[in-house]
Amino acid sequence: MFAGIKILWCKDEPRLKMETNTQAVFSAILKTFKGNKLMVDTRGDGIYIRLAGKPDKGEIFSLDWWKVFSFNEKSNTCSFAERELSILSKSAKEPDNRPIIEPFTSEILALCEKFGQSGQSGGSAPYTAGAICQALKKLLLQEPIMPMTGIDEEWMDVSEYSDGQTMYQNRRCHGLFKDGTKAWYLDAIVWKDQHGHCWSGQAFVKDGPVLHPVLGRQVVKSFPFTPKTFYIDVISEEVAPDDFEFYVKDHRQLKRVFKYYDRYEQSA
Repeated sequence: MFAGIKILWCKDEPRLKMETNTQAVFSAILKTFKGNKLMVDTRGDGIYIRLAGKPDKGEIFSLDWWKVFSFNEKSNTCSFAERELSILSKSAKEPDNRPIIEPFTSEILALCEKFGQSGQSGGSAPYTAGAICQALKKLLLQEPIMPMTGIDEEWMDVSEYSDGQTMYQNRRCHGLFKDGTKAWYLDAIVWKDQHGHCWSGQAFVKDGPVLHPVLGRQVVKSFPFTPKTFYIDVISEEVAPDDFEFYVKDHRQLKRVFKYYDRYEQSA
C-alpha cells in the first residue's frame, strides 16, 4: 500500500537500525497509525495523508503523500459503463438508426457512478443492481413499486365516464377500479392462444354443452394489494368468418387465479 514511500529512520539510534524487510516496515507503519501520527492535506483532486511518526519511537516519518480519497475520479463501474456505451455509439453507423438508450447516456452514467461509489461487495452488488433495475423499470412504466393501500387518497372519481354509476380509478395503478362494493384489477388474467397471441378480455370454460364465461378482470380480495397477472392458455376457434371464440385449454390453471383473486361475476 505504501510502496515507493521514502522512509526516514533515525540514524543515531542503534536500536532502530533494524532490517528494512517487509515485516519490520509493516509493524512500524501500524505503530504510526495507532498513534495517529498522520498529516492530512486536502487538494483539488482529493485528500492525501503522510506518515508523521517519530523514528526514535519506532515509528515512521515519510516524505511522500498518499491519496486516500478522490473527489473527481470515476468509479470502476462508471468507467466500465462509459467504455461500453462509447463502443455502442461508435458501432451505430447509420445516423437515422441510433441506439435507443443513447439519449440517456449521461443519466445512465450518473446512476453507474452512484452505484460504484456505494461500497457494494461482490455479494451485495448483484442483489442491489437487480433491485435498482426492477424498481427503475416499474417507475419508467408508471407501475407502483409498493402494494396498493386502498386508502381514499389513492382513488379518483371517474363516475362521469361510467354512465353515472359510481366508479373510482386508482391513481397509482390505472388498471385498478372500484365501485361502491368491490375493487377489481383489469389485467388479472391475460389469455394466450396456441399461436402465442396474448390479450385481455373474455374466454370460456367448457362444461359439456355449457360455456362458462371468465373475464380478464377479477376482484381484489383485500388491501394491501399487489397487482398480479396470470397468463392462461386458451384455444382460439373461428366460429364465423373473422369471428373467434376462445376456450380455456386447462381449467385447472384458473385455480391459481382464484386463489389470489375473487371471481368477477358479470351483471345480468
